[in-house]
Amino acid sequence: MKYYFAKIFKLVGVTIFFTLAGCAGHVKYLETALVAKNDIDLQNLKIKRLGPTTGSSCQHRVLFFPITRHPKIQAAVEDAIDKIDGSTFLLDAEIEKQTIFAIFYASSCIKVKGTAAVIEK
Repeated sequence: MKYYFAKIFKLVGVTIFFTLAGCAGHVKYLETALVAKNDIDLQNLKIKRLGPTTGSSCQHRVLFFPITRHPKIQAAVEDAIDKIDGSTFLLDAEIEKQTIFAIFYASSCIKVKGTAAVIEK
């Protein structure tokens, strides 16, 4: 009888631990500033900063089956740009990937933050 309760206690403890704590990873893997082709004269551009913005693209999975599309950097950048009216690109962009695992659920997100900007004429 003792052995039976010890097994149940161990199973319940492990289940609660992984359900509450999960297994999370947070990796910052890219940091960049304005990227442009060599034929653009960056010195003479008049860039107007419109303000800070963030964007994300996520994939959610239940029981290892995806319920949304795979996350994409381009989608996260577009999400950040679309949040500020009139912006066309990001300056001082930071891109990070965040992954969270639990027993029946997992999430993988690409998050972008930076300064929305537009080139003035």
